[in-house]
Amino acid sequence: MKVITIKKYYIILFFFLFAFSAIAQISVEVSPDTWSMGSVAINTTSDWSVFTATNTGSVILNFTIKGTDGTGGWSIQTIVDTDTFVIEVDDPSFNITTEEQPLASGINPAAVYGFCLKYKSPTLDTKGAGIGQGLDITITASETE
Repeated sequence: MKVITIKKYYIILFFFLFAFSAIAQISVEVSPDTWSMGSVAINTTSDWSVFTATNTGSVILNFTIKGTDGTGGWSIQTIVDTDTFVIEVDDPSFNITTEEQPLASGINPAAVYGFCLKYKSPTLDTKGAGIGQGLDITITASETE
């Protein structure tokens, strides 16, 4: 009787492990995970900074990107102006907004996607010198359908 019980347990465990391994894992790792550009003068552009997004999941992924407004009152826009800045992506070439935008598609598991970002500061600052304008840039991964 004990042998039958062990075999049933083994079959159930095997089914559970098989079913669990078939679940899609969606994961992306961005490197570097911070962008330290230092102080950037008004009406200037930073150098390109290189980043990578690695598909650390188990399925083919699409990546999107979005940004936030500056913590000190500047806003992220598609063109520079008074109190507005731009974050440019190199390839495909576009400017980041607060809405998710396609960055890359069809990225296989373990594949690495490289991209560059450039910061363009406002033409004029009405918030005051020395006020930090920290921001977040988010890369989101979703399964390719």
